[in-house]
Amino acid sequence: MVVLVLTTTADARDQASLNDLAVRADRIPDFYPNDAADTSDWSVFDVTNAANASSLGCPRAIASDGGDDGPALACFSNNSPARSVLYLPPGDYDCDSMNGTNTCFHLSHTELVLRGAGQGITTIRSSRPTNIITVNNGGATGASNGWTGGYARGSRVLTVTGTSGLVPGGWVMLRANPDSQIDTDVDLTYYVRLSCVAGAGSDCSGVATNQIRIDRPLRTDFDTGGQSIRVWRPYEHVGLESLTLEYDNPAGASAYSSGVWLIGTADSWVQDVQFKNGFDTLLYVMESARGFVRGSRFDELHKPGQWNKSAARIQHGVHDFHFENNSTHHTPVAIQISIGASGLVVGYNRFFAPQDASLPANWCERSIFFHSGGVWDVLVEGNDFSCGVSWDTLWGGPGHRIIWYRNRGRDEGVQAPFTGGSPGTMTFHYDGLLQWTDTVIRDMTFVGNAVLALGATPPPGVIGANLLSEGMWYERNLFRDSCELQQDNGPITSDCIARNTPPGDLAHNYSDTTWRDNVVGSARAPGSWSGFAWPDSLYQAGVPSWWCQESGTFPSIGAPSDDFANPASHTLLPAHRTSTGMACSAVGGFPTPTFLPE
Repeated sequence: MVVLVLTTTADARDQASLNDLAVRADRIPDFYPNDAADTSDWSVFDVTNAANASSLGCPRAIASDGGDDGPALACFSNNSPARSVLYLPPGDYDCDSMNGTNTCFHLSHTELVLRGAGQGITTIRSSRPTNIITVNNGGATGASNGWTGGYARGSRVLTVTGTSGLVPGGWVMLRANPDSQIDTDVDLTYYVRLSCVAGAGSDCSGVATNQIRIDRPLRTDFDTGGQSIRVWRPYEHVGLESLTLEYDNPAGASAYSSGVWLIGTADSWVQDVQFKNGFDTLLYVMESARGFVRGSRFDELHKPGQWNKSAARIQHGVHDFHFENNSTHHTPVAIQISIGASGLVVGYNRFFAPQDASLPANWCERSIFFHSGGVWDVLVEGNDFSCGVSWDTLWGGPGHRIIWYRNRGRDEGVQAPFTGGSPGTMTFHYDGLLQWTDTVIRDMTFVGNAVLALGATPPPGVIGANLLSEGMWYERNLFRDSCELQQDNGPITSDCIARNTPPGDLAHNYSDTTWRDNVVGSARAPGSWSGFAWPDSLYQAGVPSWWCQESGTFPSIGAPSDDFANPASHTLLPAHRTSTGMACSAVGGFPTPTFLPE
């Protein structure tokens, strides 16, 4: 097995870590591991236990009695101490009252976990058109200090005009004016911890009295003006685990109401949770850092019509966040990423399109959608998707250094007609509204993907992946059917002949494109690739603990291994196996052990 060596700075990935790939290492930023806190020694409160309820001054919840459990759940959350696990035994819990702003209840402090007995075993139901659970410490900021130096990507030592409120180990929000190359409205932000403040701390070598050191390097250049450093006070180590959240009346839900809102959180997680029967969104993540959504399932969105719906939305300042080993079912858009998010990993998810012809035709829009708005440093790796993936420039370009590595795109019985991207394709989205000529998509990298086509949306489509783009890199991808890459003087390569002509103001400025060793019009990679050395992963340092033994040798997906002539040979991801009730013997430790009351 080839193991990727993780490096310590945002622009210092070793070229050797990419094995035989020719893509430059400076195009592939670092992505850091995220994991849940160890809660084995936390206090456990059974929300149905009378003694536990009395100790916190709360009513107890009563499972499956039809009564409203919202006040009890809210009270347990509000009155529990730090380092608490709120345990919901098997049964249904009704959450029909408002015990917080636009929500049934809040998880309302740091070091708090809500844990059930498993998906479909513990269920929280709501019939109200609001969020079910909100974790919200958004806007909790403190003193602001000037930032006068250390703006370059990769910097860790920053020069400041003051240190009010700054302490070693504390969180800060770094902010600067928008990067006009990718978005003119969304400020640059990054949430990091401090390892040294003016000589105080554990990592202060070379740090002057007017400087601070951050624990991770800047992901992009913050040289756009308006720089500031503000104290940030997120909720830390908040988790949701092993339960189902379900709306009884999804058609009556308010716009953007979700099963869960995560806002203003750090080192927090959603694990082994089923989201069921939403309206337009099931999970909303904003202003959060270093968390993850893992081993969860997203079922059914019911908003009619096209646009503005997705199982998960990640946007508005979400940094170093993982969405991995999840599955989506009957959701028109699986995940939407936009508006100032960076350092994200979308890895090894199964995004399934419906085969049920009774569902609306627009039930297959996009599996992964970059919806404009200054997104940078995102890795999309090892996903198995049915609906197309796409990006647009409605509010500015997707940003720099978005990497697509070893994904599989296939039709998997998708019902036509569909909207957005064709099944199994990668495409720039054009719907007649996107007429901006001053926004450029930059620095996307496509390596080792096995998909049906590049371009063409909606069918028969317009030219995909070509509009106002530069610095794109395509290496060793497999496009089974076709690809389209157009520039002013014709196709990028004779392999990618354009079938359609976009509006004239959109068919220019495609420059600095690398097309290397790709295959078009074949069901499998050529035999000459058999000795090629690929990195197993661009973010995993080894086989992830949640990988199934039945899924074969990690990662077993993408152009190096997929054969479209024999779909039955395709490796089934762990998310596919677990979501369909198939055997999955995890190689080690996932789901993580839960610690229930004795």
